[in-house]
Amino acid sequence: MLTIERTETLYSDGRHNAFTSMVRWRGKYYIAFRAADTHAATWEDGWGDAPATYGRIMLLESDDLKSWTASVILDSGHDDRDPKLLATAERLYVFGTAIIGPARLTAPQETYMSFTEDGRTWSRPVSAYRYNYGFWKPQTYRSVHYVAADVDITPPEVTTRDQQVELLSSVDGQLWQPVSVIVRSEHCTETELIFLADGAMFAITRPHYVSIARPPYTTWQLVTDIKDHPSGFNGPAAALVGETLAFSCRMWATDHPDDQPGELRTGLFTIDPADYSMQWRTNLQTEWGGDQGYAGMLALDDGRLLICYYDGEAYEPGVPKRSDIRLATVMVG
Repeated sequence: MLTIERTETLYSDGRHNAFTSMVRWRGKYYIAFRAADTHAATWEDGWGDAPATYGRIMLLESDDLKSWTASVILDSGHDDRDPKLLATAERLYVFGTAIIGPARLTAPQETYMSFTEDGRTWSRPVSAYRYNYGFWKPQTYRSVHYVAADVDITPPEVTTRDQQVELLSSVDGQLWQPVSVIVRSEHCTETELIFLADGAMFAITRPHYVSIARPPYTTWQLVTDIKDHPSGFNGPAAALVGETLAFSCRMWATDHPDDQPGELRTGLFTIDPADYSMQWRTNLQTEWGGDQGYAGMLALDDGRLLICYYDGEAYEPGVPKRSDIRLATVMVG
């Protein structure tokens, strides 16, 4: 079972604050998110909202989960979004995927990286890997860091979109190398990785792919016929809490109705590693039931889970909207 014990708003300034990630590093808790006016920035060909300011990556930090301080840590000059944190022994990294130009079939992107070695001073943003690769949340297993990165591989003269999600690895969090292709299709993005107890790697990819690989993670098997899964895996997040595999994604309120307002929910599920079936447990609290989700998960111990997410007003192209950063404490078991 997943039972919400407490929910609180951590950051609210009337603007659009969204897309979260959370880690613990050197005794402190860190939550990264995008701060802007709207869900996306504008391009002359109609990409996203219009008009809008570019997003910047902000950081909330706390040593007691009670008092939080906020600061800007990454601003590449592009529309920075979807920040993901990675904690290593020497550094705390943030990766932000920026939209860097107008779209053809998909908008070109690049992941920028910044790091701190003291928790105060952050390095200048630089490209984390290669042009057009978008990082999701890095995970660490047996001292090796892994990340799923989506890339548009459509040739310039082709009109049918071709994308793939690649698995990358790193021993230091800074230099990354390719390992394998997780999934390839006309649309695949936002892949959450989670390591199971036996060392297998589980990948959940938007919009509806579930894959599994075993060491050395060079061959992936697509899992089909999953029971009770939500209609789409938008903003997937997962964490192993004791023996419980918890999962979150954005979904329609009609999938699992409750008495809260609006059309969208941030749902919480448990996943059975035996057959990968997903059982809905509850929905996170929402004020609007609009633009929301994209959680970050952090296990406190074998029975408690922290979940950060954003909760906002319904999306309208070109219209500034408010969304807030929230934190839920969840009891597991």
